[in-house]
Formats: sequence, C-alpha cells, structure tokens
Amino acid sequence: MKIVSLNDRATDVKNADAFLLIADSALGRNGRPFFVPEEYAPYECMAAVAFRITRLGKSIPERFAHRYHDSGSPALMFRSIYASKQDTPSPAYYSFDSAVIAGEEAKEGDEVVWSLKNNDCEVKASISELFPKLHSGIAAYSQMNMLRMGDMILIPVATLEAEVTPEMEFRADCGGKELLKVRTK
Repeated sequence: MKIVSLNDRATDVKNADAFLLIADSALGRNGRPFFVPEEYAPYECMAAVAFRITRLGKSIPERFAHRYHDSGSPALMFRSIYASKQDTPSPAYYSFDSAVIAGEEAKEGDEVVWSLKNNDCEVKASISELFPKLHSGIAAYSQMNMLRMGDMILIPVATLEAEVTPEMEFRADCGGKELLKVRTK
C-alpha cells in the first residue's frame, strides 16, 4: 500500500514535486492517541481528505479517474513545521508513526468540518468539491507510477492554525456525526 499526498505548495500536479510519498507505517488508527514526537518539533496539523484507490491502474486519463476511488474520508496529517517551509521537504518531517490518521467514510456530497477543541480553529470542505483536484492528481501520478487497490491519496484542505502539543483534541464531523477524533499525548 502506498500513501500519496498532493503537496499543498505545488501549483501544477503534472510536476513530480507535486506528490509526497508517505510510508505506509505512518497510517494511524482513528480514536487512538497521537504521540507528539520530540524530534523535528514543533508540529502542525493539516486537514485533508483521504481517498482509497479501488482499482488497479496505470496511465489513467483524467476523464476516467472517477472510476478509481471511493467517496473519501476526513483525515489529519501531522508534519513538522519545517516541512511546510521547504519546496521538497525531507520524508522524516512527515513520514513517521501515526502521521496520517483517516476517519470513517463520508458520502460524496457531504460537507466535513475539522475542528480543534478549545480553539476557535475550524475548517470546512465539501468532498465533491475536491474531485477535480483528485482526478487530475490520479491522472498525473498514474503516468509515472502504478496505482493499486488499497493505495491512499490525500488531498490537503487547510492547515489547522495551532502548534500541535500534548492534550489537544482534533475532530472531524459531518452532519452531527463524528467521523474522526484524535487526542494528542
């Protein structure tokens, strides 16, 4: 399984720098705590939507990309603040244990709200509004690499404006239903 994130700083997905490859061991579980690493501190949290690849494919045209993914899940991507300040960051800044945590699947037209407890920080995004970026990303990535069933593509939505410290709680809700909840320790 591969975890591929679109680089939030890249403007053109046809460029190889537009993709960050994240180790599959970086996938954490929903509901389990995230232990803030001491190395490469401080950390930030990015709201994202995780799409699982459902078919095998290579050189997928953008018009057929909709056939290759599920409807998406809210996700959190923890990374060192130093990663956001570099054009091509070191994998050590974003590819560590539990750096990516995906929640329960949301429906296609749903609006997801990511929030940080005890902070006024809130980010909203509609799953279906991210499809054009996802489809162009699938088409561009599959020109260079094979996509396999179970791979995950992360589409960054926004950075939650707070430094990640112990005893924080991140959530993602959709229509009153909690899809993702992560506490930091």
